[in-house]
Amino acid sequence: MKKIYLIPFLAILLVGIGSAVFVIPGGYQLTKDEMSEVSDGDIANYMNNNFQIENYKLMENKIIVYYNITYVEPTKNGTETQYKVFTQPKPFIIPKSLWNECINLTTAAVCVDVLVNNEEPLNVSVGLNDNNEKEYRVIYSTYYQAMKEQIAQYKRAKEIRDNSISNELDYLFGEI
Repeated sequence: MKKIYLIPFLAILLVGIGSAVFVIPGGYQLTKDEMSEVSDGDIANYMNNNFQIENYKLMENKIIVYYNITYVEPTKNGTETQYKVFTQPKPFIIPKSLWNECINLTTAAVCVDVLVNNEEPLNVSVGLNDNNEKEYRVIYSTYYQAMKEQIAQYKRAKEIRDNSISNELDYLFGEI
């Protein structure tokens, strides 16, 4: 049985006759059979190894933090379906007003921890409402948002992989 281990930036030859993973910019291109052999752990390891802050930009009214997010996209190569597995930066935004509000209350290091690195949503009290009850707003760090996106892409990759698994009935129904 063939197994594929996705290791960033390396082309891997699979066990089998003439079967190979093709390296594309930022990832790999797999055939239907190769995609069907990828395990959940292989998908998770590849996505986790590539998940990181790629870059950031300071702009007039926002701070943009780019995280490497891994995607799987089915493509057609003639009549054959192939699968592009690639990583690309995706932007997540911190409004400058939120950054300034944070800086007015604490240090830049704490603001980075809260607005960029925090792994959980943060409930922040914003005052009292008309009924004299505390009101809260939830702050989602860029890390939290990016991790949620990566988890969604992981689930999508598993669905794509599951749909690529060859089935004897596919052949039978194709003949009818």
